[in-house]
Amino acid sequence: MIKDILILLLTSLFLNNLKAQEQEYNPPTSIKIRNQLIIHGDTLVDNYYWMRDKNSSEVINHLYAENAYADNIMKQSNFLQKVLYEEFKSRRKETYTSRSSKRKGYLYYNRMEKGKEYQISCRKKDTINAVEKIVLDINLLAKDMPYLNVPGFAISPNQQWLYYGIDNKGNNILTYYLKHIDTDSTYQTEKIENTLELHWAEDNKTVYYTKPEDKTLRSFRVYRHIIGRPTIEDELIFEELDKTFAIRISKSTSKNYFFITF
Repeated sequence: MIKDILILLLTSLFLNNLKAQEQEYNPPTSIKIRNQLIIHGDTLVDNYYWMRDKNSSEVINHLYAENAYADNIMKQSNFLQKVLYEEFKSRRKETYTSRSSKRKGYLYYNRMEKGKEYQISCRKKDTINAVEKIVLDINLLAKDMPYLNVPGFAISPNQQWLYYGIDNKGNNILTYYLKHIDTDSTYQTEKIENTLELHWAEDNKTVYYTKPEDKTLRSFRVYRHIIGRPTIEDELIFEELDKTFAIRISKSTSKNYFFITF
């Protein structure tokens, strides 16, 4: 009860200070540069099209100005932010283990450790009481990266190999790395870049993956890669030229066929 009253008082104090600071600090203004696009016969005017260039010094400087403005406005709430953060943390279970799922003699599960930001993917042979084997610790991958997402996670049919895809830019374009699970070895020569999704064939040495179009990031090409061969030699299996369609790969229930769907 006392904590709730304290949070209400701090919130009220913060809102009053915020009104005063809004008058003291002027937010940065975005310049308008007229840009005209004609799409399907319709004219679209976008005065902020220049912000699409993420590498532009003008865009970067504007973001710095926005961040500085936010820091000035919010600095009176630093204590309140810490109070709320600790409140949120206290209601979240920091250490947990997910339920396991069985796949060809292995039990796969994820777990979180206190103080770490990313999950650890693990498995055990045959029974939950067996010795744990870490399949992928994302915390180690993220150690030197400001941002990391690992949506790509493809284990070979014989359960010996893992192709994991990382996105460290936030655009959902993945770079896949090959790892031998039991030896914990990652093969840098088997890196597949600029990829959207990846699937194993049943021979445990062939994978199929899709690539995006440069500007739209539309999934439009399917390639076949054989482990041990340079990716420059990967075979183009299919290309969708109609820009109104994006493609996906899926596998048949029998595991003997791949489907390319739109």
